[in-house]
Amino acid sequence: ITSLLITLFYNPPRLELMEDPSRLALASFIITNNLSGHAYTGQQIGSYISFKFYPEILVSYDTRDDLFTGGRFLKDAVSGAPLELILQRYRADLIILDTIEDSQNAVNISHSPNWSKIYLSDKYLVMMRK
Repeated sequence: ITSLLITLFYNPPRLELMEDPSRLALASFIITNNLSGHAYTGQQIGSYISFKFYPEILVSYDTRDDLFTGGRFLKDAVSGAPLELILQRYRADLIILDTIEDSQNAVNISHSPNWSKIYLSDKYLVMMRK
């Protein structure tokens, strides 16, 4: 016990929060380009975007909105409706996706003629409605 206490005294545990460099680059891009609007995001990046950019960017619909809307978005998402139709229904003008978490949607929406790719990194995709 004494040895453990001495070790902890001279080397106290440290909590170091490391920011994801890809996330920092995404945030820098959003700030530099003054992006705003109604965004469709995946769950993992949606909370960060809400925290960092509210009220300029409104994360109005990712799957968390099911907690508040009685599952409407989830029903749309699992109905087999194309993502493009869902984005029109929810009036999205900005898409921010983690390409690792949401790879299939990232691929599908990248081929849409209605969206312009404005940012792509090793991890994040940002698209804007044309």
